[in-house]
Amino acid sequence: MNREIKFRVWDRCLNQYMKYFSIDDLLILDAATRYDGKSFCIQEYTGFKDKNDREVYEGDRVKAYNMQSEVFIDGIIQWSQKEGGWILQDPTSPKNVSFCDIIADNCEVVDEQAQRCNS
Repeated sequence: MNREIKFRVWDRCLNQYMKYFSIDDLLILDAATRYDGKSFCIQEYTGFKDKNDREVYEGDRVKAYNMQSEVFIDGIIQWSQKEGGWILQDPTSPKNVSFCDIIADNCEVVDEQAQRCNS
């Protein structure tokens, strides 16, 4: 599967998203600013779109139907080194769900990460 590798960047000072970035843009951003790790919140595109054709990014809160357990899940998209892929972290359950077990067409982004980036 080929996926577009891109990022969105939340500017904590301006409280808004900057334009979408490629990896080359991020290198320029890092070199051209006094990047302190606190000014920006960088979120990677998962390669998936929700049922409304909206791109799903790391940190987005997503409501989805898990085909394996046949239940709805409301969780946060995160990268899992252990799983080697994107997971949906359900705060009400100790078990995370692989995003591959969820049909992306049946999920919906309900909250972008902007609020979590400001904390």
